[in-house]
Amino acid sequence: MEKDETPRKERLSVAVIARAAKQFRRRLEWSYKRTGKASNKVAYKAAVEAAHFSIMKSCADAISGEVDKAKGDQRAIWRMSNRLLHSKPSTYYNDDDCNRLVIQFSQFFSDKLTRISDTIASTLTSTSSVVAQVVRSRRTLSFTGFTAVTAADVQRVILSIPAKSSPLNIVPTSLLKSCSDCLLS
Repeated sequence: MEKDETPRKERLSVAVIARAAKQFRRRLEWSYKRTGKASNKVAYKAAVEAAHFSIMKSCADAISGEVDKAKGDQRAIWRMSNRLLHSKPSTYYNDDDCNRLVIQFSQFFSDKLTRISDTIASTLTSTSSVVAQVVRSRRTLSFTGFTAVTAADVQRVILSIPAKSSPLNIVPTSLLKSCSDCLLS
């Protein structure tokens, strides 16, 4: 119980110091904006720096206190280091950032489709004589209909697909193989 209370007290002291420093900074900012005096501007700038320094120092002191408290307890040190090093604050994007991300995603997928198209085109041009023969032979044939395919035939084809993936595959081969029973029912 004591372990849980102490970090909370330290977090509260950090919050109290930060709140007091921010309030003082805001009061000086308001005074500067109201009067426009150079002396108030200098005091405001100094308060901004002091608030930043006191907040960073109180955070550093709180972390040092946690480290000192966790000495000798490997599990507590591991938990604390994970929390400190791997915690990531939530990211909020404004409209400009969102628009930029949409354009980047769109460009990424557009480039990917272009690469796939270029790969197909280069493969077709390297085998153009074979493709030309196939195309010529298809022109002479007429399509009369599909032949019946059983579930066993489809499963045999799915399971015979090589395990490696291709940039041309929409669905990963491993996923297709693992879901073949669901697809056939």
